[in-house]
Amino acid sequence: MRLQPPIRFLASLSCAIVLAVGAVDSTSTASSGRVASATAGPALVWSTWVWVEETPGHSVQRFTLWIGNVDSSRPRRLAQGRNPRISPDGRWIAYADSQVERTYVVASAGGRPWLVARNALPVRWSQTSRYLATVDQGNALYVTDVKTRRRVTIDRDTDILGASISPSGKEIVWGRKRGHDQGSLVKDVDLFRARIDGSHRTRLTRGGRSSYPVWGRQRIAFARVRSSGDVHRPVFELWTMRPSGTGLQRVTRTSHGPIEWSADGRRLLTSTSSRSGSVLSVVDVRTGSVRPLVRGQLVIPLAFSRNGRSVLAWALNPHRKPEGDLVRVDWHGRRTTLVENAGEFADWNL
Repeated sequence: MRLQPPIRFLASLSCAIVLAVGAVDSTSTASSGRVASATAGPALVWSTWVWVEETPGHSVQRFTLWIGNVDSSRPRRLAQGRNPRISPDGRWIAYADSQVERTYVVASAGGRPWLVARNALPVRWSQTSRYLATVDQGNALYVTDVKTRRRVTIDRDTDILGASISPSGKEIVWGRKRGHDQGSLVKDVDLFRARIDGSHRTRLTRGGRSSYPVWGRQRIAFARVRSSGDVHRPVFELWTMRPSGTGLQRVTRTSHGPIEWSADGRRLLTSTSSRSGSVLSVVDVRTGSVRPLVRGQLVIPLAFSRNGRSVLAWALNPHRKPEGDLVRVDWHGRRTTLVENAGEFADWNL
């Protein structure tokens, strides 16, 4: 399949910016059409997988989507699919089918999934839980209003390196690459902002070195690339700016790609990838202090708790390679395994 957008920043670095038969099994969920409540309690959504022989001598991975409590207890099967994203209010789950070619949305309470976009992946929900950003890499950035089921095209005919919707749900910021030079994914990329309907487009950065924006309460965090002497592993400095593009501030000189803000806008979950492995850290944006939480050969950051003191991550299991586990990591770096042999991507609304 085509080059995929980064669901989380470290996935793009550790997996060379690559996010993997069967259509979504609509009969695998209840067909009663139940409507989710206005809000739902904190939940964890994840996928598990098995190899299925599709034709003699040819097997494919088949993924099953699950929802449960944040400790993975009381699991319920939702659909056949992977790469889930849960809306902040817990009402909706966006996910991709097993071949990662279509995006669907299903109510967390169950019901029939509905097709949001073909050839696109879910990237981010708005904090209002009304809008979902999806990316068809190399082709388009979309925003879907789940209330009206109307989809608009924000950008097209370009590679998208990160997208994030404003806290109000009224605007979106994204990284746009000029041209399609696959050999240099972090070159000629700048940040743009527009209203959620695609109008009033504004360029925020110049110079072709800014990508992976994450919109917080007051500022937008993003990665600004600089050469490290290794063309395969540039340094992604952590920067912030006002939504207007003014007030640029460098937070770290070392490589810390932004993943997600804490609810109070004071901390950022970040990731670092090097030849020696991966590190997930929490950065205090005001002071620039860095608190490493998770280290490993391959660790993918998935979600930050709202209070900024707990992280959901996928970690390669050194004893069961290439399998990995979903883990919850607290402020002191203590790990709790939630799901063994899970799909690489999961989410929560904790």
